[in-house]
Amino acid sequence: MFNKLMAAPLKIKNFRRFYAAQVISDFGNWIDFTALLVLIAYKWELGSTALAFFYISIGLPYVLIGPFVGVLVDRMNWRNVMIFSDLLRAAIVCSFIWTPNIYILLSLVFLRGVLNAFFNSSRQVTFRLIVPESLLLQANSLSQLSIYTSKVLGPAISGLLLLVMQPSGAFIINSITYIISAILIYSLPLNLNNEQQSNKLKESKKHKNAKGQFFREFQEGLNFIFSIRILFVVIGFNAAAFFVIFLFNSLGPLLAKTVGLNETVFGFLISAVGLGSIVGSLLIGQWGKNVNHLLLICFAAMVTGSLIIVLSFGGFGILPNVPILWISIWFLIGIGVSSFSVTYGYILQSRTPSNYLGRVSSTGDAMINVSMVVAPLVGTVLTKFIGVGGVFLIAGILMILLGIVVVLSKSKILGLTQPLSQKSS
Repeated sequence: MFNKLMAAPLKIKNFRRFYAAQVISDFGNWIDFTALLVLIAYKWELGSTALAFFYISIGLPYVLIGPFVGVLVDRMNWRNVMIFSDLLRAAIVCSFIWTPNIYILLSLVFLRGVLNAFFNSSRQVTFRLIVPESLLLQANSLSQLSIYTSKVLGPAISGLLLLVMQPSGAFIINSITYIISAILIYSLPLNLNNEQQSNKLKESKKHKNAKGQFFREFQEGLNFIFSIRILFVVIGFNAAAFFVIFLFNSLGPLLAKTVGLNETVFGFLISAVGLGSIVGSLLIGQWGKNVNHLLLICFAAMVTGSLIIVLSFGGFGILPNVPILWISIWFLIGIGVSSFSVTYGYILQSRTPSNYLGRVSSTGDAMINVSMVVAPLVGTVLTKFIGVGGVFLIAGILMILLGIVVVLSKSKILGLTQPLSQKSS
């Protein structure tokens, strides 16, 4: 049954604790995110430049130090890294209350981003240790479900909180969520894996000690990505796909305004994307195990690209101002985006040994966050020349081309009919 299959990882006691920590932390992140926007735009009455640098300060830590964080995480105790990251993030978020200006605030957001990079890289490793490979897809679906649900409900909860308290109250609540997350992670045993996995970890530790130098290990992580074609293709696709997504995502309000959709309808569009992402995560977690995941990525990219092209018609005055139509299209785009995220996480964890997972996952995160920093700036420049509709049109075409590249790469990786769930030699 649907619920039983999706809930299978939750039968694992350690995963339940770990997942509870993620859910609490994810919701806290979005409460915090919304409160920061209110602080910058409404309390301090700063403009678009301050907001742009706020977004950059979120993604820049992954770009500058992300790959190097992976080397450190592969050397360190996963549980200690996550606990200290949670506690330090709690202290930083609490300090937001006394921040006097935007410059110090952005510095603190940047430092919190550094800790996020450590936490997220360690989380990838922990997933591999807690969850057996047969349940990795369902576990990743649950993880993405937490992220997308928090994106839908977190801002709404934050909005309600801000009706009765200042942003400082939201910061305190988020600090508490980090502390609770740290307590839940502390409750996990250091030895999460079975005997066979423990032996692999011992071997990986000996291997790491023999390698010695930091930059040598960093280079080994990059060499591993390039040596495993499926990882190289999927990481490259994910970074490129999110570049396309960030290219048009920040222009969504302008497109809605061009079409004549009011603020209320635009709010429904955001919720539709989140709801579609939740549905997509559930669908892949239920039925995605036995499909060829490269074909799934290809299909999702082509469908998503086609939907983005349809949205571009609104910028050219062709797509009518029918709210239910626009909400439906954004809902389907949400399903497509979740297909990338869930499948990406599953392939990354199932094809990467635990002693390389920190480096590989942090490198992937860094590439995605380069897109987050660069793409909105590119989209803004392009809008001046080809308009909002033109940017959406280019984004849709690029997404379809990405799907074609994946299907062309597929035959060189595994053959056209071999399921991805089978191990490659």
